Amino acid sequence: MSALLVISFCLWSLDRGLEITDEAYYLLLGMHPDAVKLYISAQQWVTGPLWQVTGSLMSFRAAGMVLLMASAALLAIGATSALRQTPLPSADDLGGRSRVIAASLVGALLYAATINLSPCYNLLASAGAYAAAGLLLLSLRTDDRWRRTGLLLLVGIALAVEFVSKPSSGVATLCLLAFWLLVAGQSLPRKMIGLASVLAGFACGAFALAVTQTTIADARLALSQGMELFRMVQVEPVGARLTRYLVEFCRHSIDAVEAFAVVILAVSLYLLTRRLIFAGLAILSLLYTLVSGRYLLGGVDQYVLQMQAAFVLFLLGLLVALPVCKADRRTGAIVAGLALLPYTVAVGTGNAIFTQVIVSLAPWGVALALLAAGDFPRKADKVLAMTLCAAFVATVAAQIISSGFRAPYHLQAPLIAQSQAVTVGELGSVRVDPETANFVSKLQLAAGTCGIVSGAPFLGLYNIPGVALVLETVPLSTPWLNNVAQADAVLTRAPPGILGSSVVALLLNADGSRPELPAALESFPAGFEYCGEATYPFGSQRIQIWSSRAS
Repeated sequence: MSALLVISFCLWSLDRGLEITDEAYYLLLGMHPDAVKLYISAQQWVTGPLWQVTGSLMSFRAAGMVLLMASAALLAIGATSALRQTPLPSADDLGGRSRVIAASLVGALLYAATINLSPCYNLLASAGAYAAAGLLLLSLRTDDRWRRTGLLLLVGIALAVEFVSKPSSGVATLCLLAFWLLVAGQSLPRKMIGLASVLAGFACGAFALAVTQTTIADARLALSQGMELFRMVQVEPVGARLTRYLVEFCRHSIDAVEAFAVVILAVSLYLLTRRLIFAGLAILSLLYTLVSGRYLLGGVDQYVLQMQAAFVLFLLGLLVALPVCKADRRTGAIVAGLALLPYTVAVGTGNAIFTQVIVSLAPWGVALALLAAGDFPRKADKVLAMTLCAAFVATVAAQIISSGFRAPYHLQAPLIAQSQAVTVGELGSVRVDPETANFVSKLQLAAGTCGIVSGAPFLGLYNIPGVALVLETVPLSTPWLNNVAQADAVLTRAPPGILGSSVVALLLNADGSRPELPAALESFPAGFEYCGEATYPFGSQRIQIWSSRAS
């Protein structure tokens, strides 16, 4: 039931909201992959073909939803298959398999509580990791040499998709799956052949994605110059970032333990004494904490609380259920891998890694559902394990659905208030709030005032790529411009005279003044015609549109 409700919510949300920063960046990469000359993630090699197939915002988001759901289901099927004939009985019957798949789907779709489902580096990294893990787990149960080799080649291809979308995640997931293969495999030669098959699939997949979209030389140049842009914004050294991950993880973990202290104490006392009163206290205190602590709510201001609840429920589920895993290396490796997989997807983020795993929790749902299906020595143990699993799924489902009624990422109004249909260029029909509808209308009026033509070069200063979507223009070299140093770098590499046919959008400062302009625009507004101004409701962002007089 939880999975059906979550899927229904996600379908309902597919045409709602027009966000002009992160999602707009993902959309522009997919819509104009050939125009992207600077990047640190080659996600457009995947999203470009997806946009060609879909061709509208709603369909593009639907494709992202399908990718997440299909890969999460594959992960659930693979894990269920791999745990057959181990000390941990897997859910072999249809009902049991359905529960594992449902838990995986709900965990995967928590992504939708953070931002809509347009395919991007985070979504593709999650889907690639789920698919790779599921395929590898399926291969562990296959005796046929050729079928196993084929599955492992597909594992490598899925990892290639993850790697080109988010390189740090691809490398981390590859290391985790290599550990799975070496620990849970059979003879050493078979393990080595399996690892070689994965690496071959990885190399072939990455090469195929590259050569079908660009040339190797162009890709190397784009990545090199893209890293220069990236370092102008992200200056944190790798060592410092890893240290910050650890410090933040410890701090958030301690906060989570403190918030759920009564629940943790009750579960611990039950496991020590096996007294039913403590099991009952654990369930009652868990329900009270989830409700009173607002852990059932989603929204942009709830990420830490959402992950505190998921983290504690997952750890308690492991604590209660792990005794059913008798001394078996394969079972321990699979459960440990499922616990760590969200973190391999999160590696490389500039955010706190504790909260970043919110976009990749399908493995936790799979692990809890499989453990809860195990044979327990006591009925009360099984009831408590099933309760914790159900609480995890229900809590995540509630967070997803409630996010539609609360503040979303970089939008002024909740999705429930995004009900007015507007047409936004190639995106097609989008439901927005009245203030955003007015924003779109004024941008389209500005485009008409200056006769801005579809496909004109666009320079957005700064971090307003979504304006290009409304104006139907194409960003110069990259949609990602956050500061004047990046703009200088882009314009230095741009074709000579490109500004003579460009559209410039300026996000005004809070006092109404213009932002700092790149050196190539030192004589601005000379040579440009003022087209109009519109205010994006989130943060009351005033944006001016100027068009080159030559264009």
